[in-house]
Amino acid sequence: MIPKWMKSTLKTILVAVIVYFALRSLPLQGADLVAFLKRADYRFYLSMILFAVFLMLQASIWVLIVNGVGMGIAQAGNSHKLSLLSGLRIFLDSQFAKYIPGGIWNYAGRIVLATRAGVPLAAQFAAILYENILLVFAALSYALLLAMNLVAKPTPILLSMLTAVAGVYVCYARIVAWINRLIR
Repeated sequence: MIPKWMKSTLKTILVAVIVYFALRSLPLQGADLVAFLKRADYRFYLSMILFAVFLMLQASIWVLIVNGVGMGIAQAGNSHKLSLLSGLRIFLDSQFAKYIPGGIWNYAGRIVLATRAGVPLAAQFAAILYENILLVFAALSYALLLAMNLVAKPTPILLSMLTAVAGVYVCYARIVAWINRLIR
């Protein structure tokens, strides 16, 4: 068992190393950053607010998926409902891991934090699967909007989206059964 003071020391060293390398790698000086923030117009700050709202909505959807799948697991007697505030905290804290090279650390951090909160692993894996499926559909929607804005022919993208939606609608029960087999 690692003593508490050693954990705190290791965390402090890790944060110091990250801050050191971030400051060393940034080509900006503190005065440059302040000058940029003073020159930025309303669109910059509005985009920051929009990003924060989007992140909160994404976190809320994740909490809804985890709780929805968790209720399905409740039949096995092993369920824990995650509160919205706890889920937001887990999701947002794990977002910082996106910036660590490797790409898996966001999910790994979310799994560790949610497991500590008592969320079953099966519900977490199902939420990750559903989240990625929703991300693919969102990407297709953005591609369709981009194709329409570029005055390109959006027909192939629209047909792909409609085919995917129809396939999910027709095969939904089989897809859910497959995901359940995958996570159990």
